[in-house]
Amino acid sequence: MKPQTQNMDVKVQEASTEARRIGFLHGRVRLGRFVVAGAALAGMVAVSMFAGGTDLDRDPLLGLSTQTDTSASGAADLNDPAGPGGAPAPSAPTRVGGGGATSTSIAISQRAFPGGASEVYVARLDNPVDALPASVLPKGPILLAPSIGNVPPEVFNEIRRLNPSRVVVLGGPGAISDDVAQQLNTYTGKPVQRVYGATRVGTAAEIAKFAFVGGNPVVYLANAYGPSGAGSPDAVSAGILSDGPILTVGPNGTDINTAANAVRQLSASRVVALGGTGAISDAILSQVAGGAATDRIAGSTRYQTSQEIAKRVFGSAPSRVYLIPGADLTYGLIAGALSDGPLLMVPGNADGNTRGLVTAFGNPEITAVGGAEVISDQVMNVAAGYAQAQQQQVQAAAPVAGVHQIYTRYSQHPSPQDAAREEAIHNSINAVRVANGVGALVRDGVMDDAARAWAQQVARTDVFVHSNGALKYADLYSPGWRYAGENMVGFYNIEPAPYGDGCAKAWIGSPGHYANLMDRRFNRTGIGVATGRQWVYAVQNFAQY
Repeated sequence: MKPQTQNMDVKVQEASTEARRIGFLHGRVRLGRFVVAGAALAGMVAVSMFAGGTDLDRDPLLGLSTQTDTSASGAADLNDPAGPGGAPAPSAPTRVGGGGATSTSIAISQRAFPGGASEVYVARLDNPVDALPASVLPKGPILLAPSIGNVPPEVFNEIRRLNPSRVVVLGGPGAISDDVAQQLNTYTGKPVQRVYGATRVGTAAEIAKFAFVGGNPVVYLANAYGPSGAGSPDAVSAGILSDGPILTVGPNGTDINTAANAVRQLSASRVVALGGTGAISDAILSQVAGGAATDRIAGSTRYQTSQEIAKRVFGSAPSRVYLIPGADLTYGLIAGALSDGPLLMVPGNADGNTRGLVTAFGNPEITAVGGAEVISDQVMNVAAGYAQAQQQQVQAAAPVAGVHQIYTRYSQHPSPQDAAREEAIHNSINAVRVANGVGALVRDGVMDDAARAWAQQVARTDVFVHSNGALKYADLYSPGWRYAGENMVGFYNIEPAPYGDGCAKAWIGSPGHYANLMDRRFNRTGIGVATGRQWVYAVQNFAQY
């Protein structure tokens, strides 16, 4: 679903100090009271609202604007939101799979190999760590089966649909029992082959030699154990690499020798470490390379490393990105068969970096691997650039308190980051005004306080609305103002300078917001920025004194 936005550009001019009120009722603007997105606006104000949010790398979603004057004799229709002009709205995020890892592996197989596959690889469902390097295998999908017991019939059915020349079991009998291997042969009619080594490092080496029989100039190297012993998240993210095998290495000498021998057997001339030096030290990388050239693909976290791997393979503008969970490596393993977009690892919570992981690739379509139990709707929607449903729902459950309940006098000091964003907005807006022959706005400390107070209230609730009837921003101005206005915008977390430019760009693109920015009567401004759970909110107030 497209983010719902309601943009109402309103001007109310009053000749007296008595503030009349205009209102919204059943989609009509009428004298009396005016409500925009659940917030009542009153007083001598010019109000422009941009509800929802945007990222700097795409045009904002804006509704058609309406202007109302108290002298108007009739009521004006409110228009439904329109999509962004010139830039496509983000596609609705989708999922592949769900219902558990086995079902998801089958769904991926059907998506990646609709016409069949020459090989099928089977990994252990409960602990597929031995099979992590197999995510690069190119000839077929990885399906999951239990270590012991009965193989689900849907696995047999998928193998029969694929009609491979053979089924390759990844790992020794301790990983997948001989009984399970026999079931695969009996119920599919396909020959079964095992690929494994004495250790997980040895299994990775054998998988590499199995996949690249004639050797390969490039070899990727991942930590065999990872931070928790469950395998390397970097190896999982590297499933999209198709130009070389993934070897693994541990800290002991036996593991290092096993990996180094595999490099020599593959005749590799370059060894690329996956992850930072905390995952694979420079010393171990050098030992494994044995004189071959070395390189490294790394970010500061597993999520940023997956982003760097994705950039290496797909550049900066893939049409699709697949989200894989950072907490369950199984899903990244089976997703390696997907070749039409990078695998991007995301955290379990939609933190401030989740959207940024995606915007490095523009505005691609988003597909989550697995069900909501591994990647929540919230994470998926944030990654796709969608407004959160909870932001709409919480509105009724979290009414705005009155002035005296919210304010001390009146706002809290902004964080250094948000203070820098405020200054960036001020500079960007004044640059636009001056360039168009309009005088620069002077920041007013009292108005700053009013703007910050409302931005902080919005950040606390994540309910994006203008000041309502219980809190009229102009009531907080110093006495003597004659004309007032307010602009708002919500962005995902970006640095101060781009944030200021992004606010200016969003407001310039909307007639009502732009009217406030360029109104020659305004000579003072107040700016407040506050960071919520996922959004950074900006409020700019205007006044004529």
